[in-house]
Amino acid sequence: MDIFEFSNEDSDETPGIVIDNGTDTMKLGFVGDDAPRCVFPTVVGRVENLTRFLLELQPKTLFVGEDALSKKGRRTIYCPIKRGIIEEWDNMVEVWEHSFKNEIRVYPSEHPILMTESLDNPKVNREKTCQILFETFKVPSFYLVPQQVLQLCAYGMTSGCLINLGITSNCCCILDSKIMKNSCLRCSVEAGGITELLKELLAMRGYQFTTRLELDYLKDLKEKYSYCLTNNIPETISAIENKSQIREYEMFNGGCVRFGKERFLAPELFFRSRKQILEMSNLLTNNCKGINSNFQEMEREKEKEKEKEKEKEKEKEKEKEKEKEKENENENEKEIEKNTRIKSYSTLPKMIYQSIISISEEKQKQVFENIVISGGSSLFEGLQERLQKEVKSFWAENAPEVKVHAIPERKYATWIGGSIFASLKSMKNKWMTKEEYNENGSSFVHIKCNDCL
Repeated sequence: MDIFEFSNEDSDETPGIVIDNGTDTMKLGFVGDDAPRCVFPTVVGRVENLTRFLLELQPKTLFVGEDALSKKGRRTIYCPIKRGIIEEWDNMVEVWEHSFKNEIRVYPSEHPILMTESLDNPKVNREKTCQILFETFKVPSFYLVPQQVLQLCAYGMTSGCLINLGITSNCCCILDSKIMKNSCLRCSVEAGGITELLKELLAMRGYQFTTRLELDYLKDLKEKYSYCLTNNIPETISAIENKSQIREYEMFNGGCVRFGKERFLAPELFFRSRKQILEMSNLLTNNCKGINSNFQEMEREKEKEKEKEKEKEKEKEKEKEKEKEKENENENEKEIEKNTRIKSYSTLPKMIYQSIISISEEKQKQVFENIVISGGSSLFEGLQERLQKEVKSFWAENAPEVKVHAIPERKYATWIGGSIFASLKSMKNKWMTKEEYNENGSSFVHIKCNDCL
């Protein structure tokens, strides 16, 4: 039986539009569709400091998406969204205008708009988004939803632990479509960090990636060939000895990049420090015969570190329990709302474990069985299985059932979840209308779009 109840309204009604504002890419489409209709880079290109003569030759000075990137050298490229937060509003308006006019090709004044936001979106940004959509684009109604709630919705769930792996890496626990604020955590490992590590590892082989075009090829290489180890030592050794693990990647200039161990060492950043990975790389390169014993020593050291961390965490938990009794709910909300207060962890398993144990014990079993991964960096082969093993390893015995879920379409899980969310019967009375905006102002968005927070 479906856990969602969908609207049965007349299909002739003007469909809503789902807009997923991604740091890297924009995703747009109509409510009820299975996938976004338009996907393009979230960038604006401006031709600046042109003479009057050059302006006559090239009257168009502003480009969005692929057009902005087609001739990068002649244009100044702007990225209006940084780490999930809109920072350049003039450029963001240009991106939205391009979205409606050239991509999905509709009049925004005729369609309800469901838009996504990051977990730590400031209040002032929520109000600014609301103001622009109602005053600049004249939308009839609007709704703002955290990306994590929609990603979980794409899996057909209302409760679970959502791991978002994109330009930024974060997680939170969601119970009955409501985010548990104390469970919101970050991971210091991000997509750009993995690409940088791969660049460093390939430099050891003599390959250099410096220009923007070369870095684009490096990113493509990472996405096509990298994978996560599921059994550390055996797979590591076989990767060296087995020639079938070696891959060749053809560059734009006809050159060829040959690589092997780098395929799994770069994503290993999700589970180990950069220093440990570089040590692993040296071991694999210089002393294949002694690998097994060296890795076993590294694993033992890793286990000792885990034990020490567990003891420290137990002490911290006791202190936290005492502090929680003294703190009131208003102070907690203020702390969570500040971006700098969201705690960060160095590895994914640690972040997931700490997030789940922060909620009530009676809910933990359900959430451990509903761990969901989403975002472009979640596509590494083997990540699902590895995460499941690593999270379970935090218990010496009596470990709970741990299940990590991964749908094939998880790269667009936020948009897909938005399409489902906006199709629900319960959404009928949730939309913030133009009349409500005129009467209450942009601050009303915190009341109207607050069900999931």
